Amino acid sequence: YTAKAGKLGPDPLREDADPERLWKVWSRTRRAVGLLLMDQSAIAGVGNIFRAEILFKAGVHPEQPALDTGREVFERVWAHCVGCLQAGFQHGSIRTVDPDEGARLGPPWERRYIYNQASCGRCGSPLLSWVI
Repeated sequence: YTAKAGKLGPDPLREDADPERLWKVWSRTRRAVGLLLMDQSAIAGVGNIFRAEILFKAGVHPEQPALDTGREVFERVWAHCVGCLQAGFQHGSIRTVDPDEGARLGPPWERRYIYNQASCGRCGSPLLSWVI
């Protein structure tokens, strides 16, 4: 267990998570932000649904190279990682939509903004999806 856990990146659900560990990787890689968030050695716990929703909430295109985004974008993404994962843990399911907005948007957007949706919950624009 210890050997495997030692290979994981910081877990945003933990109070002692150190975002600087992720920043060290983020600030030096040309990998796409979407790929980086899926790399469990960079950040633990973010899967495909959370990745899509976190980047939507942060306003970051998943193919944007991490190195080109800067510290402000990193901080925004980290904050959404913490918030989305905590909400998912508290609800026992993946919920990334802010509760007030979810009540206003209604089904199917009360739980997720964009993942597996035909259109955006906020603006109604059609969504494109692709394999990262």
